[in-house]
Amino acid sequence: MTNQYHPGQTAQAIPLQPKAEHSYRKVWRRIRDNGYDVIPLRGRDGPFKGWPKQPNDDAAIETWRGKTAGIRMLGSTAFVIDLDVRSDRVRAALLEMLWQQWPAFMKGCLRRRSGSTTLALIGQVSTVRKRSWTARFKPEPGIGDKPHLVEYFTGNDKRYVGVHGWHSQGREYDYVGTRDILNTKLGDLPCFPDADIPEMLAECERVMRGLGLERIAVAQPHTPGERVYDLKPDDVMILADGERITLRELEKRAGPTRIKGFANIWDPGSKTPDRVLVNRSGAMGLTLWDTKHSVSHRWAALSPAEDVELRRMLNSIKHPWED
Repeated sequence: MTNQYHPGQTAQAIPLQPKAEHSYRKVWRRIRDNGYDVIPLRGRDGPFKGWPKQPNDDAAIETWRGKTAGIRMLGSTAFVIDLDVRSDRVRAALLEMLWQQWPAFMKGCLRRRSGSTTLALIGQVSTVRKRSWTARFKPEPGIGDKPHLVEYFTGNDKRYVGVHGWHSQGREYDYVGTRDILNTKLGDLPCFPDADIPEMLAECERVMRGLGLERIAVAQPHTPGERVYDLKPDDVMILADGERITLRELEKRAGPTRIKGFANIWDPGSKTPDRVLVNRSGAMGLTLWDTKHSVSHRWAALSPAEDVELRRMLNSIKHPWED
């Protein structure tokens, strides 16, 4: 493979727009007018409070701040295949397979970069499916600890995807080829065949196995969107800056300021410092959102546990039909 995007095509990146907030209002409006459900982002730090229902009419956009644009997936026809991989070699092999299997989609989809080896392919789909992903595979030696993974998002997912502007220090979103989200309407993007989505994930796994990558066995006892009641006041969480704090004290600190941390309480082997978002919600108190599995962890004391004594009493009753 001589090219990591497509044989014979240069990996040309489209220049980004000015970073000033007043200029970004033009960018946000343009993306919205192209049919995408645009929202402002704080780069990799994510969206602003209330983003799921945030309006994006002209009046709302005039109040926005920041230098990054994202799109909401829920309720749209947008379809994103996220090649969350850690090396050019793996990305090139996946793209080669996708070009061979689904050339019409690959020819017309947007190919959004984020300043690293990851790549998001943006098109459309008509489906009832929700987000899913491949198995995780160990990266090659010397390129870090994060695994290789391919996942997809649909209009049935309460997700957002960064599409333009500042990603993080030294990194910005751009596009490969001559099309980007500013010059391409959502309705003009190619549709991915709904029936082929499971095959697409299976083929991505086949490619990564064929490269000799080792599959990581990851236990996933919970489903996306699930509420898990497992937090205890004396549990100690490690914050992104390395501070260790009990959940009892963390609840007092949780508020408007965004706090992030490790998932060490339920996943001791995790090494991602910003995997968990700390929130506080009314009567529920402290909640920890695991961004990796889309699971909300809450106080164990609030669990709607079964009344053991009542169950024992009901089981002791002898019914007439049991004579």
